[in-house]
Formats: sequence, structure tokens, C-alpha cells
Amino acid sequence: MKAAIITPIEYLDTTRDREFHLLLTHLLDPLIDVGGEYRQFYQDLRRSNLDTFMILDNSAHENTVGESIQKVLALGQSLAVNEIVIPDHLFNSVETLARAKDAFEYLLSKGGSSLYFSFRPRLMVVPQGKSRKDYDRCSFNLSTLIREFRKEFREKYRWSPTITFGVSKDYEIWDGGLYRVLAKTIIPAATSFEADIHILGWGRDLWAHRTIAEDFGDLIRSTDSARPFVYGYNNIYLNSHYIDIPEYPGRSKTYFRDEFSTPQLQASLHNVAVFDATVKGEVVV
Repeated sequence: MKAAIITPIEYLDTTRDREFHLLLTHLLDPLIDVGGEYRQFYQDLRRSNLDTFMILDNSAHENTVGESIQKVLALGQSLAVNEIVIPDHLFNSVETLARAKDAFEYLLSKGGSSLYFSFRPRLMVVPQGKSRKDYDRCSFNLSTLIREFRKEFREKYRWSPTITFGVSKDYEIWDGGLYRVLAKTIIPAATSFEADIHILGWGRDLWAHRTIAEDFGDLIRSTDSARPFVYGYNNIYLNSHYIDIPEYPGRSKTYFRDEFSTPQLQASLHNVAVFDATVKGEVVV
């Protein structure tokens, strides 16, 4: 499993040499990205490193409802990202399915397919639900939509989009945590499409990612988190030798514009190293 680090804009350069990057659509809004530093960083990164893998998230985690497929696809094209996240709605299976259906219909349309073919990103779907049963139903119905979409797309354009399954860290609250969600629902669904899997976020049970990495290995492609920097901002050094997990202080409302002192940045970079080791199933020595 490889990790993408979500940092304040001031510290994006600390991620430059990483293989995976997760971009947030709302941060590309000119009203938020005043001066254009966020967009410029990823434009420069793409020009300098064609092999870096960039995922454009739809910002559902920040806004409850993901941005429209039209906006995500257009922004993705402008930055030549490798993958876009199909619009979803946190904890709402009905709305998530409706948004996925709308997205697939747009991608099949003349305008949508033309934009899609200009850079051919992978498509990440993210099941949602208010209960395990609801979540499993959403995953099953998403799988049905994907099969129908890919069949129609292939018949129309002689090519099929590549699918990735995303799983939100928020479902760690259920019995068995993310481990069970992955084992019982996501891995079987992804396997049926030969799809990659991405874990959206690093949950409060920090070391669960290590067990997931140990047991599932390369079945889980990647994950992402702002947590190493959030802990660092609060001068908390993570120690993967200890079972006790420090209370998560929460991301500040100004997180993406926060500036760190030298000790805060040092703590953050230490925590990034701990996160990288954790997602490889290792312990920092």
C-alpha cells in the first residue's frame, strides 16, 4: 500500500517526490486557491514527472456531497490526473447511487465521452451507507451499474474505463473495523472487476492500517491522509511501537492555509514516516 499525504498548501513541496497524490476539487476553486499556488504545484508536478499518480477527489469528505461529474472531469482534464472520484454522498446509499448513475450517463454522452477520452482517467467509485446492510447493498448496486456502464461504453466506443473501489475510513466504527469492510465487501467487489482499491483516509485506529497491509498486501493499492500533519501541528509525535493512540485533535478550519513552526513541521514529517511504515505493515525503528 502506498500513501498520499494531504498537507497545507504551504508544505506541498514536501510531497513532491511521492508516487501518489490526492487532490481536492474544492481547493482548485479560484476563490479558495487565491494566487493559484495549489493548482500551480500540481501543474508543475505533472510537467516534471509524468509517472506520478494523481487522484482527483470530489471533496465529499469536506462538503458531504461530492462535486458534479462535469466539474470533476473538467478539472481532472486540466491537470491530466490519473484517476477521478465519481460523485458520492457521505453515508447515503440512495444519493450515492443516483450520482453514480448520472455520472455514468454523462460519460456515455457525446460531450462527456469526448472530455473523458482526452485524458482517460481511471474512475473510483465509493460505496456509502448508514448501516452495514445499507452499505453492502450500495456496493452491490454500484457493481451492477458499473457492469452496465462498461458494457454500453465498450459497445459504443470499443474501450472500457478502468475502475477503482474506494473505501472511506469513516466505516471503521462498525464491528470488525475497516478490516471487515474490506474482507467482506470491498475486496470481493474489486476482484470481480480486477479493480484497484484505495482507502480514503487514515482512521482513528491508526495501527489498523498495518494489519490491513500485512494481511491483504498488494490487494490494497493506496491510501491518503492529512493526519500526520494534523498531529504534527499539535506537536504530537506518533510512535508505532505503542498500542496507545493519542487522541486525534481534529483538522483546523484553516488547515490548508496553516503555517507551521519548525518543531511542528519536524513532528509532521516524523509522522509521515510513521504513516509510510504503517501502510507497508512495518514499524518505525
